[in-house]
Amino acid sequence: MEYAIYKKSLSREDPAYWVQRKKQKICDLTGSTSIAQYQLFNGMMTKKECTPEFMLWIIKHVDPLVCLETFLTIVPEDEIPEEVKIAAARKSQWGEVLYKLHNPSDAVINAALQTAGEWIVYVKNPTEQQWIVALKNSREYPNLITKHPKPTLQMQKIHVARYLDGIDYIENPCEAVKIAAAEGNGILVLTQRNMQNASEKVILTAIEHTLLPEMRDFLHYIPHPNHKIYCAMRHQVKIDQKIRAQIESEKEPQPPEPTELDYGTLIKRCAEIDPLRTAQTAKPDAPIQEKKAALTKLYDELRTNALNDLLGYRNAAHAM
Repeated sequence: MEYAIYKKSLSREDPAYWVQRKKQKICDLTGSTSIAQYQLFNGMMTKKECTPEFMLWIIKHVDPLVCLETFLTIVPEDEIPEEVKIAAARKSQWGEVLYKLHNPSDAVINAALQTAGEWIVYVKNPTEQQWIVALKNSREYPNLITKHPKPTLQMQKIHVARYLDGIDYIENPCEAVKIAAAEGNGILVLTQRNMQNASEKVILTAIEHTLLPEMRDFLHYIPHPNHKIYCAMRHQVKIDQKIRAQIESEKEPQPPEPTELDYGTLIKRCAEIDPLRTAQTAKPDAPIQEKKAALTKLYDELRTNALNDLLGYRNAAHAM
């Protein structure tokens, strides 16, 4: 397929530019970014030209995964600098570089896992530390813990604190894991399958880590509390009330709203409803106070009429 190489032309704001682009198959090479992309993605760039500086620069402007795939066709993986791979891992935001590289270093793996921990499934023989990084940064993968054959107690605690339903993906969770789930999710976690018949300590922990609660919320999730649990509920509600009161007291005082509308606002609001009557009421030769009083009366009348029209419309709609 033949293209007309386009290096210098009309402004993009000129309609003639778009007419020309529509009539011809244009390869727009205006600007250094466009030229570099054309060379890189059309097999025209040499290994010498594909410098580390260029790689870092192009990653900022183009999809990093596409860039990395193209770099690998020009430069061997072991010759691509670490900072380039790390930049691609961080920019991609989804960790996809892990299945494009055959031998990523620990630094590259960690950069990718810190962005999207769920991509640890593409790491060959991940270490315990890498799993911890992955579990801390996974997104929308409450079942990620099941990908590890024997997750440690620390891993389980990290995972259940991040996901409300993460506890249900752990077989026979111990008391310490249940407490970690309660600390991370509050009383909502008590609805999960593996949290049924929770111990008093787990319930008390969930109450303590519930933000902005009301008593009815507690009783919804804990309908039959014993005396100790009920006292903990009341204590948490009181703490919350104190926090809310403190927040309210620290707010900057707002200026009081005007008790009456100024002349300019009256004119604007009346004109929005009935511009003709507004012009007739605001007589040019009348004193400002007289015009303001007349507009206030008109505004009240217009608002009343509008409200009556709305009520009449609703009544008519119900009668149909």
